[in-house]
Amino acid sequence: MSKLNKFETLAEQWVEGAFGRLFGGRLQPMQVAGALARVMEDQHHLADTGERFAPNMYWVYLNPVDYAALRESTPTLPDDLARSVKALAKQQGLRLLETPIVEIRPEESIPRKKVSVAAQYLAQNTAPIGQTAEIAPEAVESI
Repeated sequence: MSKLNKFETLAEQWVEGAFGRLFGGRLQPMQVAGALARVMEDQHHLADTGERFAPNMYWVYLNPVDYAALRESTPTLPDDLARSVKALAKQQGLRLLETPIVEIRPEESIPRKKVSVAAQYLAQNTAPIGQTAEIAPEAVESI
């Protein structure tokens, strides 16, 4: 089993435990978490010291219908996903100096039940607290 497949399996197991209930025909939180996990592994930052750092900023783009349904059913989803990313990074030997920030945004161009994620590693003190960079959905990895 490749490293990425093993990572995805671990992510799915962790997320299924944390977000166990089903949402019928709607997008499920575990699908969003799986997309975050794949992007985290693909876009880690390699420091001069050889340490691998997970991205600490994530932007999740969802169809507005899926966005509204998830925000209503799981209002703590951004914080839950941030904790999930932190735990998965630790399992994969990726460093995170703080809990990552996960922002979920509606985007008309995203099809229903699809997830697009952008991630970036920002060195500490790069941007003031609460300030994030705008990343266009077309520049992100779609899952």
